[in-house]
Amino acid sequence: MVSLLIHYECDTNLTNECNQSALFVSSCNNYAEIIKLLLENKSDPYICNSHAQTPLHAAISNDNTHILNLLLEYGVDPNYAPFCTSTPLCLAVAEGKTNTVKLLLNYRADPNIVNKNNETSLHVAATRGYTDIVKLLLTNSANPDIRDNHGKTTLHIATEKGYSKIITLLLLFQANPYLHDMYNKTPFFISVEKDIDVILNFILKTLPNSNVRQTYVSICLYIASKCGDLKKVKLLFKQNTDIDFDYSDNECKQTALYIASKRGHSDIVSFLLDLKCDPNIANMYNETPLYIAHCNGYTSIVKALLKMNSFFFEKSNGTSLYMASSEGHTDIVKSMLKYNIDVNSTDNEYKQSALYVASKNGYIDIVALLIHHGGDINLTNKYCQTPLYIASSMGHTGVVKLLLVNNCDPNICSVNDQTSLHVAAYRGHIDIVKLLLQYNCDPNICDMYNRNPIHGASYEGHTEIIRLLIEHNCSPNLLNKYEQTPLDVAINNRHQTVVEILLEKI
Repeated sequence: MVSLLIHYECDTNLTNECNQSALFVSSCNNYAEIIKLLLENKSDPYICNSHAQTPLHAAISNDNTHILNLLLEYGVDPNYAPFCTSTPLCLAVAEGKTNTVKLLLNYRADPNIVNKNNETSLHVAATRGYTDIVKLLLTNSANPDIRDNHGKTTLHIATEKGYSKIITLLLLFQANPYLHDMYNKTPFFISVEKDIDVILNFILKTLPNSNVRQTYVSICLYIASKCGDLKKVKLLFKQNTDIDFDYSDNECKQTALYIASKRGHSDIVSFLLDLKCDPNIANMYNETPLYIAHCNGYTSIVKALLKMNSFFFEKSNGTSLYMASSEGHTDIVKSMLKYNIDVNSTDNEYKQSALYVASKNGYIDIVALLIHHGGDINLTNKYCQTPLYIASSMGHTGVVKLLLVNNCDPNICSVNDQTSLHVAAYRGHIDIVKLLLQYNCDPNICDMYNRNPIHGASYEGHTEIIRLLIEHNCSPNLLNKYEQTPLDVAINNRHQTVVEILLEKI
């Protein structure tokens, strides 16, 4: 039948609804004679099904070694992998088919081709723990130092999995134990972390004069500090007087002092500081021990670090004082303000000061502290919003009163030309509206759309605020940019009581 169809020039490359060609289906079903016939008549062996699999993939998945061999003998490329999917070799490795792997390698399958995750066949074998296949790949020139999308080599993976035999094989084939992944972890670091001594012993045996012992002790110090094991930290110091306490070639380039500060291990922090550890070494994200300690609210650690003249690295979301103010760490803010800190720094994405963010979150004690230490109460953010503006918007009456008592300017406008009164009226914060009017906020300032505070109150239906604004001579007849009065706005939003109040005043 197939011969007859070919004789009548039927297209052998047509596919079904699953994008399977005749050659693909024949490879799945072990139809050797039909496959020969199709290949001899120029059937395309690289047409993929809907899962990006070729006939070669199909033969491997269906464990049809004879068909696989037949396709390879006809010159089908064993390295073809459309759209960066797995090669036939990678598929055979994933399924643990050692004999198939051997066959593909005999036909020059490349073990170093990567998939969309930048993984080679060796990555897959190491992940699955297939020791024999790992050895087979390595003897066929597989590169053990290729990194995947996470920066991990096969030695990283084998070490993380604890596959000692595979670790030894990789080292014998010159895998580098000091390559860093995206988190700055090396296979050597991971082996110490997981208490696997294969790598350490291998290096000591092959490179007896290296400084691996000192590196090992430094990593042990880091791990002990991370776990809060003060006893082990002291023991390491006692047994290794030349230990590098500032070693940071660890995960995320963190020192022992940094990780102890992050985890809140104050006793270890104190011990390390007594040994003159450098408190200003930042990790790969530019975070210092002081920064991370205050972020986590560890007041005693912050105080200890400040005494050692620790300083702050700036981050995209602001200074350490900014962060402490943002998160409501009053005691930490107090401690920081004793030192030479720029209380008005706005070096963050939205140009917000510590006073601004404390006002935003309603931390009245921190607001008071910052004002007392010279915080600029009229300093605006990226959008020209003052601390008073944001406190009025968020409904923090106590903070608003504190700012007004300290003579802030209530008439500073935002980038949209809105005052604090605009946002307080719109959001229905009547107590704040009263305070602002009491402290001479001008009720007739208009925003960029020529709206006064009554427009916003009318939109939301805040009747008492509308009465209050009218009593303070805010015009109820003003036309906005769209030629709407507050009455028009109230009618459009069906606020009947507001309509009645405004009709009385027209």
